[in-house]
Amino acid sequence: MLVGILHLRLVELMRRNNIEKAKELLKKAKDKGVKMVILPSLFPVGNVIEVYDNTKRLRSLVKNLSEKIPGQITTTLIELATESEMYVMTGSIVEQAGPKVFLTSLFINPYGEIIGKYRKVITSPRERELGIASGKEPVTMDLERKVGVLLEDDLLTPEIGRLLRLYGANMLYSVMKPWPLDFNKALESSATAMAVQLGLPVVVAGGEVVDKYNNFLGGAPSMVVLPDGSVYDMAEKEDSLLTFESVVLLQKSNSVRRMTDTPEEVFEICKGIRKLADERARSKSHVKWREPTTKKEDEKKEEEELEEG
Repeated sequence: MLVGILHLRLVELMRRNNIEKAKELLKKAKDKGVKMVILPSLFPVGNVIEVYDNTKRLRSLVKNLSEKIPGQITTTLIELATESEMYVMTGSIVEQAGPKVFLTSLFINPYGEIIGKYRKVITSPRERELGIASGKEPVTMDLERKVGVLLEDDLLTPEIGRLLRLYGANMLYSVMKPWPLDFNKALESSATAMAVQLGLPVVVAGGEVVDKYNNFLGGAPSMVVLPDGSVYDMAEKEDSLLTFESVVLLQKSNSVRRMTDTPEEVFEICKGIRKLADERARSKSHVKWREPTTKKEDEKKEEEELEEG
């Protein structure tokens, strides 16, 4: 499957402008034979959560963008999928689910059907401050091969990648939110480290966000990394299309020397951790709350029980 990353320079909150830019790249992608595209974080408004320090402004933004699925933004994304006749993996959208708010990625088929959904597990300190909740568990999607899904801070957390590897993922697709420019090298290093540690190709869809005066606010690289740590390809300019053939990527990944793999011991460790977690959950469920008492009260109660006995 030929996959395309839309590396867009989004203008903050300029939906119509950003959608038109995406449509132009989608047309190019279709002409090239692309079957699936990956969109940027918080498309079509641009993700500024990590580039602004104004909490009040960010709370207002999250509140205004929150919607149930399906909703207005979902409808826009579905239209892009049906018009381009492609599968679409979205970056984060702000999902309202009852009293909770999640950052959620959708998988949409060319017929406009939502065939998969992933709520981001790892949230940043700022996102938690804004009231954004964590999803329950990592997710894989069957797209020719089993693909592990990462959103933003998941890429900075090796444990999530390891779980996806244990779930049988053959490669990882990640969407990264914009960060201040000085974080760029760290983001590249995180993608490289995950590819090397897991022995899997890692695909990162980034992009940039600017204000209405075209002042740079933040960005993230779009890149494809092989298990030996080499960069297979990287977006070099704004509003560009980065493509790769998933089967070819796997072939190249299998041909390079892996520095590590997932040994059987890791599976055993994970089983042990799961067993401890289950035991802890069971013990918690049997603990009954009681009001704290003084030593004198405890002694009196013991005397009463002895008398009754």
